Amino acid sequence: MIKVSSFIGRKSLGKVVQEIKRIIKDIPLPAGYSIHYGGEVEWMEESFRDLYIALTLAVVLTYLILAGILESFLQPFIIMFTLP
Repeated sequence: MIKVSSFIGRKSLGKVVQEIKRIIKDIPLPAGYSIHYGGEVEWMEESFRDLYIALTLAVVLTYLILAGILESFLQPFIIMFTLP
């Protein structure tokens, strides 16, 4: 295991990780080797994954509540896509 850490300064973590992944993709790895991003990168990816799940669940539950209140399957779509 090799651990690499750095100070990114005022750059955003997401942009730094994208740049690192862009550079590393051209490096061939021997069989049995892999690259794993940990620490803050892992936490950020977990947080975004949880955020997407929560957003999807919120949209589905909002649709179901509107469908129940309006007793229609079409009107909630119209309302939800007209408001934004």
